[in-house]
Amino acid sequence: MFNFRKASLWLALPFAVAAWSATVAAKSEPESTMDNVIGVIPGAKGSDEALRQIAQEYGFEFRALVKDGLYGFHAKQGMDRASLEYIAEELKRKFAERGVIRESGLIGYDVDKENLTLLPLEFFAKFDETLDDNDIKQINQAFGAQVIRKSTRVPNLYLLAIEPGQQGVAVISAKYSDLAEVEFAHPNYWKHHTTFETLPVDPFFVDQWHHRNTGQHAGLVDADADTSFAWDFGLGSSNVVIAVADEGFDMTHEDLAANLYINPGETAGNGIDDDGNGLIDDVNGWDFVSNDNNPAAIAAERHGTAVSGVALARGNNGLGVSGSCPNCSWMPLRIANPFISDATMVQMFDYVADMDVDIMNNSWGHTNPASSVSAALTASINSAATSGVSIFFAGGNGNSAGWCVASFPSLAGVIAVSSSTNLDRKVTEAAVGNCIAILSPSHRGYNAPFNGTTHVTTTDRSGAPGYNSTNPVAGCPQPEPGNTNYTHCFGGTSSASPLTAGVAGLLKSLSNSLSPTQVRRLIQDTADKIQHSAGNYSANTARSTTNTHAYGRLNAFEATRIVAPVADDGLGGVDIFVRDNTLDWGNTSGYLGQQNSKVGYENPRISLPHWVSPDIKVDAPPYQPAPTAATFDAFVDEKPSLAPGDVNRAYVRVRNRGPIAATDVQVKLMWTQFGTALPALNADFWAQFPNNSALPGNPWTAMNCAGSPNSYCQVASVPYSGASVAGAAGDAAVITQFDFLAPAYDPGLANHFCLLAVTNASNDPVAAQSQALFLADSITPNDNNVTHRNYHNLDTSVLFSEYYPFFIRNPGDRLIKTFLALELDPVLEKQVRVHTEGFKFNEQIELKAGEERLVGVKIEVVDKNANGFVHIAQQQGEGRKVKTLGGLSIEVYNSNKK
Repeated sequence: MFNFRKASLWLALPFAVAAWSATVAAKSEPESTMDNVIGVIPGAKGSDEALRQIAQEYGFEFRALVKDGLYGFHAKQGMDRASLEYIAEELKRKFAERGVIRESGLIGYDVDKENLTLLPLEFFAKFDETLDDNDIKQINQAFGAQVIRKSTRVPNLYLLAIEPGQQGVAVISAKYSDLAEVEFAHPNYWKHHTTFETLPVDPFFVDQWHHRNTGQHAGLVDADADTSFAWDFGLGSSNVVIAVADEGFDMTHEDLAANLYINPGETAGNGIDDDGNGLIDDVNGWDFVSNDNNPAAIAAERHGTAVSGVALARGNNGLGVSGSCPNCSWMPLRIANPFISDATMVQMFDYVADMDVDIMNNSWGHTNPASSVSAALTASINSAATSGVSIFFAGGNGNSAGWCVASFPSLAGVIAVSSSTNLDRKVTEAAVGNCIAILSPSHRGYNAPFNGTTHVTTTDRSGAPGYNSTNPVAGCPQPEPGNTNYTHCFGGTSSASPLTAGVAGLLKSLSNSLSPTQVRRLIQDTADKIQHSAGNYSANTARSTTNTHAYGRLNAFEATRIVAPVADDGLGGVDIFVRDNTLDWGNTSGYLGQQNSKVGYENPRISLPHWVSPDIKVDAPPYQPAPTAATFDAFVDEKPSLAPGDVNRAYVRVRNRGPIAATDVQVKLMWTQFGTALPALNADFWAQFPNNSALPGNPWTAMNCAGSPNSYCQVASVPYSGASVAGAAGDAAVITQFDFLAPAYDPGLANHFCLLAVTNASNDPVAAQSQALFLADSITPNDNNVTHRNYHNLDTSVLFSEYYPFFIRNPGDRLIKTFLALELDPVLEKQVRVHTEGFKFNEQIELKAGEERLVGVKIEVVDKNANGFVHIAQQQGEGRKVKTLGGLSIEVYNSNKK
């Protein structure tokens, strides 16, 4: 088709190209490229020695430019750009097929000279969508550019290549950008990426499964606190002080001494109370038993050194182990003795508050859970917490809730910690109860049958008094290391508590203004829901209803990511989220190397549906009272009415688990026909968001915000409303309301709807990775700003059966072989029968690109008390490589439920 815009282009093009060739010939590559260097990325067989030999053959000097994969061939004499390009292309042609060189080109800078990027002779160009293939071909021919490939998703986006010795890829792509018919053009940058994880060089770090569980010692991969990922935001600050109250300490331990606290207000050895706190020369801490400034271990004291190492061992120093806050300051406070007075402990907690300590760990407590804490000591502890100290207490080593009745863990100002194993199970002999805030990785348990396989590796007091001595720990499953400064045999809630306290140190290092309440909330709100079959976490509050698993197992990465700076890939204190299933409370950072909301933390791991959002509900006429944050969970979710003229209402609940309020929040809700894998979003969806797509043939219909002409709801602010306050008086979740106009009933369609919600805040936008994708089933599990509800309510108040049609889809651009798998809630297995039409479960179905096929299931209810979900997942692959593309769920319930 011809149009005037294209006509003007072709009339002007010959003159434009001639002018460019006249002016560009003498123009050099922009200053952002490195002189006299060819960049080389090695292939699988590209060893340093092989690359060095190739460089020598061509008369170049071989050097590393960027860690992990980019090398430079430096010309020994000056070379112009064209010569470098010819050699780079020859290197790729000769050695790519052999696997020695993967890519070669010039070296450029991304923003500054600290960020090197490789520039092969390739660039992207996005042409106006009004241009056809012939138009684009003429432009490319005029510039001597060859098509490498055309995008299958983005209209008229091409990857192009040019020959060496021309104007240079940066100049050519810039000239493309100058064309009115080109939306953008830029080189095919090769940029350095790194796994979102910091791995210390400490020799025993490989044994520290509680930081990073790779399956060592027969453990379960990822049954850990993810501290190695959290460390990518920093190893902690020496300005953050963690006090450890315990038995005496190995003050000169090689892996602890570097972090030893130094009181800035005290002059060592002058015998004067310089800072006026009543203690003389308290330079590094205090011994509250001997009442002196030397909290060093005496006699057989070893516990304090091991506890301190779990939180504060100096990380990445090539020695031993790493604590969870490896660069925080360590204040040792000795309180050893079987008996100690309330007065002494009051003095200690007052001291901690007076010295502006940030965090305090207490891996000790009453032997008898029924013991109580005196009023004076309670007041002192709560006062320290009120002053800003986050106070951690070990919950107790016994399967008892007694410590939550009257002992230290029960106090309002205390964060109490219990234990999990390297198999992501609760330690049998570890505290339970409503006062426990979190489970943290510790040890396997004390008695068979064990729930884990190993203990914790940490610092040890050297010599005979240590755990690693001539009198080894009974029942330790792992042989002790030869270096007696360390032990493989520590554990209990004594280990779980300092691990968590160290993570609090990471949080305070990132945001020093956090209050103890905010620290507690971050730790609780980001916990992984391990062993749900035993913990039975509430769908409404996120907490274990059995009071055994608290809020789940510590996840340091998720907690620190919320408060880390945006510039460091953190969220800057804001994290709005909409849930994908009842176990999802926001931990969906799959883009950053972590798990997504489809992972069920059972052992072995299970897959969860990501399409049953509890944050989307529908109300058909006659309407119920509009839900609030307090009533949303009890609000009855209904099937939309298909009657002509009926306006259904749809509600989306939005939470924020960050300490800073989300601002300028947009909530968009759309529907499409009931099916497993959802249809793709239109190609301009993200460009138009929050407004509707401007392209025809959109399978998604946007709903209008109630009382507004907009196709999205605008919310000024979403304050903190994370799991810690869910369902409580302080729950500030925001509910948005939409009008849902369902189409007329069509017997040839599914006649029920999948609802997709997208939330976006000015200070917590949808992830950039999501905005490069168009398949909702790929976005939802990895981005907690996006969710969908894809299920049907089936009221089984009487015995009957009903047929439910739905679409099985291929939303992608290539032919696939897929199948449908059935999963029933266990209680339903004898209460319903599921019959298929148009397919068989687990039988391969071939679908062309974009194809959708109407199939169905007949649910036959044989027990009127039936209650649960029929899950149907659309999957692809075989064995362990099976991946879930999408799915739907049919809820079966008795009318008495309502």
